[in-house]
Amino acid sequence: MTYEAHNALIDEHRDDTRLWVLILGIVLTVVVTIIWTVAVMLTVYFVAGREAGPEWLDRLLYAQTPTSTLLLLSTIWGIALGTFAAARFVHGRSIASLFGPLRRLRQHFLVAALVAFGIFALTFLIPYGPTPLPNTGFGLWINFLPISLLVVFAQTGAEEVFFRGYLQHQLAARFNSPIVWMVLPSMIFGAMHCDPNLDPVTMVLIIAATTVFGICAADLTAMTGSIGAAWGFHFANNVLAILVMSLDDRLSGLALYVLPISIQDTADLAPLLLLDIGITVCVWFAIRTALRRLS
Repeated sequence: MTYEAHNALIDEHRDDTRLWVLILGIVLTVVVTIIWTVAVMLTVYFVAGREAGPEWLDRLLYAQTPTSTLLLLSTIWGIALGTFAAARFVHGRSIASLFGPLRRLRQHFLVAALVAFGIFALTFLIPYGPTPLPNTGFGLWINFLPISLLVVFAQTGAEEVFFRGYLQHQLAARFNSPIVWMVLPSMIFGAMHCDPNLDPVTMVLIIAATTVFGICAADLTAMTGSIGAAWGFHFANNVLAILVMSLDDRLSGLALYVLPISIQDTADLAPLLLLDIGITVCVWFAIRTALRRLS
């Protein structure tokens, strides 16, 4: 499988492939992300006041109200700020280089998002799993929808900028093997979703599902030479999982519906995670096919 667009994009960065420079960039990204997260939490604490502050920080942990979910998602924006700093000050790259050509970025984002939304809509016809239950009232959900979409757009963009726009490109400039620049960042992406409090089977399946998504997103980025398709896919996926239908006890504050399944319930959750992996691969293939026809 050849990736001409990807090769053309990373050729700009082959002049500095020192691993210690990449490590320094990753460390800077992590530091900026931590600083941003702490700043968000301190802001929440001081705005809520000394008495209500601890309660609001607890709400952030489970994100079961609209505001706490928005605040939790906003902590991830720090990844983008850290990546921008690493690209500009460590590697001397422009921030625009993390995204790819602007026209391609916009076009591929829209195509990928529309294809993903279409397939996700069809999956609701699959008679499998428990019946979703109403969660956020429709009026409240509609009121929050504009800002919710913007926050999810920024959250998914932040992750794509780091994993596909920065880490993948810098590794590809140093190593020729896709196992390094495609699989390794995807495994790190999957490991970020690790929760040691979960049942080992559930935890492995969640890591596997996010790793598979990461590989699909990496392939779309390499195929197109921009993060647009991966970002559109990621955006559609998170809109479904966060704004449309979530699990009952985790990140459900903005969801219109919830599945009456606990993240601790491995027996019910494992088949859904396996189904999710299958759907992810189908969406990836459909987006890839659509983009090939477009080009």
